[in-house]
Amino acid sequence: MKLTHLLSAVAFLTSYQALAFTPNEVIPAEQVKRNVYVSDSVISGGDALANPVNLNGVRWAKNPAGYERVVVDLAGEGSGWETKTPPYFQVGHDSTNASIDVSIRGVSQRNVTNGTLSKSFSRSSLISQAYLAPSVEGDLASLELKTRAPVDVESFYLVNPPRIVIDVRAKR
Repeated sequence: MKLTHLLSAVAFLTSYQALAFTPNEVIPAEQVKRNVYVSDSVISGGDALANPVNLNGVRWAKNPAGYERVVVDLAGEGSGWETKTPPYFQVGHDSTNASIDVSIRGVSQRNVTNGTLSKSFSRSSLISQAYLAPSVEGDLASLELKTRAPVDVESFYLVNPPRIVIDVRAKR
């Protein structure tokens, strides 16, 4: 089963979204915020061998430091490392389409609807729309955030519980 997750991650890395960028534009996500914002890049992280997770929620908050934070809450079952780390994910930013695309492998259950997403982002000055694509490709969850204006993004992940964090700020 672990080999299946690894093969899925390899196939995912070579998917359409990643092919739109050159290899030097794919940035590894870290487990800590670094205040390094990028534009027109793919940020990838997580662990291809992590156990399947539930997509429990997507939260939004405005930070006093001038950026908006999106947190993707995940939850795994069990107590080992493979339940505490997010599965393989990519955060792609495309300023031409004014969008941030988040793709997460290994999502077995979704506890998020497009209605709850709209409500979460209703007060955002940078994100105009959020859309969770239907589950059509197995365990892939795909979230699209449309932006109102040009933005830069930073993404990192947290463990125990697993979370993907995306900080969005107006382009400087």
